Amino acid sequence: MTKDALARAAPAWTPSQAAIESANITSAMRALGADSLEDLWALARADIAGFYHRLLAHIWLSWFEPYTTTLDLSRGPEFARWFAGGRYNASYNCVDKHVLAGRGAAEALVWEGEGGQTRSFTFDELLAEVSRLASGLRSLGVVKGDRVGIYMPLVPETAIALLAIGRIGAVAVPAFSGYAAPALVARLEDAGAKVLLTVRSASRRGKPVDMLSTARDAAEAVPSIEHVVVLGGPEVTEIYVNVQKPPGGRRFRTIDWTALVRGQPDFVEADHTAADDPYLLLYTSGSTGKPKGAVHGHAGFPVKVQVDQYLCFDVKPSDRMLWFTDMGWMMGPFLVLGALGLGATVVLFDGTPDYPSPDRLWEVVARHKVTHLGIAPTAIRALMTHGDDYPHRHDLSSLRILGSSGEAWNPEPYKWFSHHVGGDRCPIINYSGGT
Repeated sequence: MTKDALARAAPAWTPSQAAIESANITSAMRALGADSLEDLWALARADIAGFYHRLLAHIWLSWFEPYTTTLDLSRGPEFARWFAGGRYNASYNCVDKHVLAGRGAAEALVWEGEGGQTRSFTFDELLAEVSRLASGLRSLGVVKGDRVGIYMPLVPETAIALLAIGRIGAVAVPAFSGYAAPALVARLEDAGAKVLLTVRSASRRGKPVDMLSTARDAAEAVPSIEHVVVLGGPEVTEIYVNVQKPPGGRRFRTIDWTALVRGQPDFVEADHTAADDPYLLLYTSGSTGKPKGAVHGHAGFPVKVQVDQYLCFDVKPSDRMLWFTDMGWMMGPFLVLGALGLGATVVLFDGTPDYPSPDRLWEVVARHKVTHLGIAPTAIRALMTHGDDYPHRHDLSSLRILGSSGEAWNPEPYKWFSHHVGGDRCPIINYSGGT
């Protein structure tokens, strides 16, 4: 579309005055002294450090020790250091902060599996689960800076693992749950992972997927792996894998997740990590060459996604966000760390959007009263093929923001998503591209 044609095009969505008045970005503009969106942009361009300093105070981050310098450019812009001197833990800000604010009984996380089973956790319950796993990992010898792989479907324990790893200052290495062993090996070996968290099996379109065998095969090829922690099914009874590792390799211990967390304390204090202490090692898909891992600190990616969800997605504590993704992709940590950081409810859907029926995703959205739904354009293109009727069979009135990531839109699926899912009353926030 040319620039002139774009200028003549009717807006896909225009906010009402009431929506503008209640929007987070309006509140932020007023707090920062900006009279318009253009003024806010100008403020950020003129003084990016001052902009973030005032904005983070407005969205309420909790620091163990306040930073002394918002942005240190003494080594040059390519080596920018944010929040120098500050002590900040992403796990603490996603859970403890809300408990201490009196919201312990509020729902923090809800999950629905492919078979329709559901589980939910309040902030109090989530804090206890995160603490037990954090203590369990420490009992395996995991210390600050150790890398812990996550090779799991989108079950509650996957989010719990992400938070528990950061709680003790270790580094989470999420991997796509659909990877075969070679792809998993590439990431775990590059990271030098010490522990791998996995599940016995997952379900995809009603068929079991043996994830444990893949995890074991990968662990066999990565000498740094000392423990494989397995969730699901009967307790793992074997202690050591009864296969010969490659020359120079070491045996690893296989441990049952339930046994590991049993008897662990329901509160473990979060490590007072520095703002730039490593927390996440997120890898590219590898579709353009060897997978590349980006290191994110506690006050890096987790803070930025809170800022983006606050300003761009208008996330409030009363909201419920579902993003159709995997913890191995960037949008998995985006969902957990952003929504929980802002005190909203995370909705995890571990299933296929059109299984066992073409309206499964719309059914999940309606049942859990999702307010923010994120999905890739590719998935919408697939769902469109089932016809226009399926979204209209469910009450999707809870939705107020639609999100997308993965690749660019083309007009037809964008309009379909806006009209048949959003009822022409929800903006579509296109957040990120792919490789």
